[in-house]
Amino acid sequence: MTQSPQPTPHPQWERPPVPGRNASREVRIPIGSQWIYGDLVLQRRERRYRGDHPAISPRGRHVILVDDGLATGATMRTAVLAVRQQAPARLIVAVPVGARDSCEALADVADEVVCPFMPEPFQAVGLW
Repeated sequence: MTQSPQPTPHPQWERPPVPGRNASREVRIPIGSQWIYGDLVLQRRERRYRGDHPAISPRGRHVILVDDGLATGATMRTAVLAVRQQAPARLIVAVPVGARDSCEALADVADEVVCPFMPEPFQAVGLW
């Protein structure tokens, strides 16, 4: 089996790519472009979902964050921490399936975690 030559890194990258750690580095996109692209995608999604309506403040409200499942729980933890900064009265995480340790770990940052199905061993959200 012949190994393909490695491309020369561009000087503006912070460090060489590490496969599996960051998709932008795997495809060799400069870090600054990733943030610009990410901001544009978020702005476009926000306009599509909300139209011209202003954002509703979660301050003093009961907020339920829902996802299709929890594997590591990292994305949900980030969402909980972001909403928590906006002072909701109560913050609930609701998922149909998740890894037991991920669901239990979210109880540290959410007021309540609803996860009715925590299979052992947990392999992937898509399997359930």
